[in-house]
Amino acid sequence: MIASLVAAFLMQGTGCQPSEIPLTVGEICSDIVIVEQPFQISGSSSTKFDVVFVGEGFKDSSVDILLFKQKVDEAIQCLSSPPYARSAFNFYRVRLVSNDSGSDHPNASPAVCKDTPLNSTFGDPSPSSPFHDEWYVLVDEDRTEVAAECATKNYDQIVVLVNDPAYGGLAYSPPHASVLTVSIGQGFEHVLLHEMAHGFAGLGDEYTDQNNFCYPFEAGEPKFPNVTCSTNRQTSKWPIDPLVPIPTDLDTLGSVFPTKSVCDRRATVGLWEGAATYDRCVYRSQLTCRMREENQGFCKACEAAIARAVCSKCPGFATIDASLLPHPLRCRVGAIVRIPIPARIECLNPEASGETQQQQQPSSSGIAQIDIGPLSDVESVGVVKVDARGRTTVESAHLAPSDPSSPEGQGDWYTARFEIEKGAHYYVEFSPAVCEDRYFSFSIRLSVNGREVPLM
Repeated sequence: MIASLVAAFLMQGTGCQPSEIPLTVGEICSDIVIVEQPFQISGSSSTKFDVVFVGEGFKDSSVDILLFKQKVDEAIQCLSSPPYARSAFNFYRVRLVSNDSGSDHPNASPAVCKDTPLNSTFGDPSPSSPFHDEWYVLVDEDRTEVAAECATKNYDQIVVLVNDPAYGGLAYSPPHASVLTVSIGQGFEHVLLHEMAHGFAGLGDEYTDQNNFCYPFEAGEPKFPNVTCSTNRQTSKWPIDPLVPIPTDLDTLGSVFPTKSVCDRRATVGLWEGAATYDRCVYRSQLTCRMREENQGFCKACEAAIARAVCSKCPGFATIDASLLPHPLRCRVGAIVRIPIPARIECLNPEASGETQQQQQPSSSGIAQIDIGPLSDVESVGVVKVDARGRTTVESAHLAPSDPSSPEGQGDWYTARFEIEKGAHYYVEFSPAVCEDRYFSFSIRLSVNGREVPLM
């Protein structure tokens, strides 16, 4: 959800009175803000993104102090998994001292009013406002930016963590595009990653609104890197296989790729209709995405856009999906290149002998083996597993016997074994040992419980 409004909405006609907190940096820093020592500092602001977590609706009590720190730690963990990279960020905590715990709910009956520094509210009280719904968490942007400046004037992103159990969040548009809000209540991690993708990478929503039918062509091509109204395969914002039909849907894919499993068809990159709150005439890259619905990972277009955003300031620290970038990568020594393994491993159960792919049931246990090669001038080859909660583990790969089918001098083969976990995503990861512009060309072979699994 993206907002483009100013602070004029603040609680008019609700009985909730705006805070009278001063707006000068000196006063606000001395009176109501506790700037905790910077932590998770990775380097200079010139090559890192400065993210300031601002606590809203937290009282000066041991319970609220601990809760704020806990939620900041959870937020940092979310931003440590691909397509983000912890080493690309400097993190700061700014704890605002609130008279009340919680946030305003002006549209509740009766209205709930809280005395908090940023005047946060769930929904604009005006029925005509586009942000009237309860899940829009609004704050006073000017006060928010002043509070963040207490930690650093170089902030790139301000994440306001609102101490309220209700669901909600919002990413603001210019002139306050650095501000986003997230309730620490239900769905906290999902809302954070969704809103962060708006603010940090400029991504658009991919869900639809029943009140919006066809995207207005007079509006032109959407500015978002993950949304398009063009059906030209050659100029698409993301690569599309020549065999994939456009527009893309499950029925057509079933006709074109009858041997592919339903799960594989659902993961196909193409032009899926419906995005940017419109049901027709606008497209997204995959069927599901975190920008469309909760409990989903980012689609390929979003992953690539976030990686490019990271690279824009700190090249070498992005988790780059090399398969989505049509140009050679300038990767310095120590950079991380991360390529998604093009299969949902739990979508096939190799133990189910004699069954077709469509008949097989998901496998949620067993041992998988990845063979990668040939690779040259690389180091730290491994397989990364990101579980359903976003936690990351890395299984190092070791040199495997040479593949006799590979021309001599093309590079080495690596192999890694790991335990399957239902709902996890897997990536091949390596670091270039030399710095040069180059394409990465290699093969990935996957087997589960001793049987080969076809890749998409």
